Amino acid sequence: MARKVTPKKTARPDEGRNDVAVMHPELSLPIDGRVVVVHEYGFTQGLRVRARAKALVSDLQASIEVGEALTEDMMDVLATHGELLKDLMAESLVRLPPEADAEAIASALAIERAWVGQLGDADGNLLLSAWWGVCGPFFVRQVARRISQTIQLRGPRAGPTSTSPSPPPDTEPPPSSAGTPSDS
Repeated sequence: MARKVTPKKTARPDEGRNDVAVMHPELSLPIDGRVVVVHEYGFTQGLRVRARAKALVSDLQASIEVGEALTEDMMDVLATHGELLKDLMAESLVRLPPEADAEAIASALAIERAWVGQLGDADGNLLLSAWWGVCGPFFVRQVARRISQTIQLRGPRAGPTSTSPSPPPDTEPPPSSAGTPSDS
C-alpha cells in the first residue's frame, strides 16, 4: 500500500539574510567617483533629524492630504527644503558609533554636506532618489501617525444612529403592540 510522504522542510542557506536590510536598510552606490552608503537613521540620529525636519514633515503631510502623493510630488516638497535636505542627506551618509562626541559628528557632517553641495544635477538626483528610498519611510511613518491621530481626534463622523435610544431612566417602557408576543 502506498503512503503519502511529506518532504522535510529544511532551512535554505539564504533564508533570513535580508532581515537586517529590512530592519536597517541601506544602499550602496557609486556617485561622483566614490561609493557611498546611504543609511536609514538610527534612533538617536532620528531624534536629531526629527527635531530639525518638523516643517518638512508638515509639508509632506499637507501634500498627501490633498492627494499629491506621487514620488514626483514628494520630490517637489523636498525641493522646497533644499538646505535642510542637504543636511538630511549628509546625515544619512555618516555612520559613527553611538559614543561619538559632538565634534566628531559635526566634522563628519560638514565633510558630507560639502560633498553633497558640490554634486552635479545627475549625481545629486541619484543621491536624492537613493536617500528617499532608504530614509523616506522614516518621514512617511511620521506623516501616517499624524494623519491617523488627526482622524482619531475628529471622533466618529456624524450620521444617523443605528439603534433607537434607550428611554430615559425612571420611565415606563412604551406599550407593546397587540401583535407582539409578551413574556407572560
